[in-house]
Amino acid sequence: MLIVHGRKHYSPGLAELTFDGKTTGFKNLLTTFDSGASYTYLNSQAYQGLISLVSGRKSSKTRQNKC
Repeated sequence: MLIVHGRKHYSPGLAELTFDGKTTGFKNLLTTFDSGASYTYLNSQAYQGLISLVSGRKSSKTRQNKC
């Protein structure tokens, strides 16, 4: 693990955001942990992309259940 200088956080390095086992196209995201890491923070582009994927999957499941 890498210590982020000037902060009490640890970083395993850069990460790629995946959803449902598939790549989202969001790569090289800096990953950090602290002693109480229970939240996930994403930059605005990655967040909006993830919301779109989750919303698309949710509406797809709704359509499948109606058939």
